[in-house]
Amino acid sequence: MAQLASTPTQGGASSTSSADSPQNGWVAFSACMRSDGVSKFPDPAGNGELPKVSLPQLGVSSSRFQAAQTACQGLRPTGGSLTQELDCLMLGNCPAAEVEQIRTAELTYARCMRSHGVPNWPDPTLNSQGMPVFNVTQAGIGRQFIHSSLFMTPNGECQRLTGAPVPRE
Repeated sequence: MAQLASTPTQGGASSTSSADSPQNGWVAFSACMRSDGVSKFPDPAGNGELPKVSLPQLGVSSSRFQAAQTACQGLRPTGGSLTQELDCLMLGNCPAAEVEQIRTAELTYARCMRSHGVPNWPDPTLNSQGMPVFNVTQAGIGRQFIHSSLFMTPNGECQRLTGAPVPRE
């Protein structure tokens, strides 16, 4: 059963300098994590968000991950607790209020997708980790469609209109 999951958008103050952008900060943070023993730590996607991955996907223990987080903390582009934010982004361990905020944005995104030519786009449901996902397989949407212009065009428009994060596989 294929599901598309989203990651929360990055908070924090905006900056007019592209060198100080959150995405550039996440690139530096990701490079630091890789150099500190988490070799499979991903770079941010084109929208500046970190993809959601699990410790098994990263191939490291919790203690190795936490040690790298501590070593790289100064490179984070946003405020708040590093452990809480990365647990939410990378492991799906988000506070209920943040999950509800993500789910609300994704409901708006789903309505937008349906109104922009994807009539069977599903509302998000919560997966076993308690994170909102779009169960596209159950809705009859295949992987090939997700990579087509029939998806990409409304996806770009709905993301721009709603500010919702881009769905991730």
